[in-house]
Amino acid sequence: MTASGEPPAETRQAIMEATYRAMRAHGYADLTMSAIAAEFEKSQSLLHYHYDTKEDLLVAFLEYLIDEFVGKVEAGEVEGDGVGSGADGTRA
Repeated sequence: MTASGEPPAETRQAIMEATYRAMRAHGYADLTMSAIAAEFEKSQSLLHYHYDTKEDLLVAFLEYLIDEFVGKVEAGEVEGDGVGSGADGTRA
């Protein structure tokens, strides 16, 4: 862990990607730490070292998604207002 309490950047990225894959495969209701660990290239104990519960991990995952989105907006990579817009920027 880093001094800020977060895993190192490379580990955090790998955990967030594994969480994304597991969420897509299982959905929220059936998502477990074991399912995330199955998608993670390292041990389940490493997940538990950084995140005590599934809820802690999902809060970190949501923060990660928000940070990624904000970064894309600031870089000008997101078109439209992002609310109710389709992939082409038109309103649904």
